[in-house]
Amino acid sequence: RKVNRTKNFAVQSRSMLNKVMLIGRVGSDPELRKFEDEYTKVSFPLATSIYNSKTQKEYTTWHQVCFYNNEYLTKKVDDKVSKGSLVYVEGSIRHYTTTDEDDKKNYFTEIVV
Repeated sequence: RKVNRTKNFAVQSRSMLNKVMLIGRVGSDPELRKFEDEYTKVSFPLATSIYNSKTQKEYTTWHQVCFYNNEYLTKKVDDKVSKGSLVYVEGSIRHYTTTDEDDKKNYFTEIVV
C-alpha cells in the first residue's frame, strides 16, 4: 500500500480518512498543560451552531480542540485565541477512555490539530 504523508496524519491510498474542519466560537480561554518529559497540550472548547429554519431554532454542538507538542501552534493559540474568538480549525477526531479511582469509565472525544 502506498502511504502519502501530510502535516498531521498519514492517508492510505484507497483507504480511510479521519479529517474534520470546524468554524466556531471559543468557549473559554485556552488551557496550557505541561507534562513530564516536555509533553505539552493546549486545549479549548469550541461551539459550532446550525440554524433550523423550519423550527426557527439554533442548535449548538460543543467540541474539545487540542494541540499536542506543537510549539509554534501553542504560541499562536496562546497569543491570539481567547474566549469568544471566531476560529477555523482542521484536524482529526480522536476517541479515548480513562478509568477513575472508582473503576468508572470516562469517554472523551477530541479534535486533534
